[in-house]
Amino acid sequence: MDAVSFGGAGVKGGAVVGSTSKDGREIADRPVTVPDLLATFYAALGVDARKEYETANGPVQLIERGRGRALADLL
Repeated sequence: MDAVSFGGAGVKGGAVVGSTSKDGREIADRPVTVPDLLATFYAALGVDARKEYETANGPVQLIERGRGRALADLL
C-alpha cells in the first residue's frame, strides 16, 4: 500500500482521500495520480502549476498540460 501524508500550507488536518481493499493491494475508491498530488502541493503553496515558466534552458511546465487536478477537499 502506498500512502502519502503532508501538512502545513493551509492543508486540512486529518483528511483522508480514497481507500484500498482490506489487504491494501487494490485501490477501492478515488484513485489519486502523481500529477494530482503535485497539483495539490503546488496549489497549497500558491504556485500556478498550469503556467509555463521561463528558465535558462527554455520554457518548463510543472505538470503536463491537461493533467493533474488539485484535491480541493484537502485545501
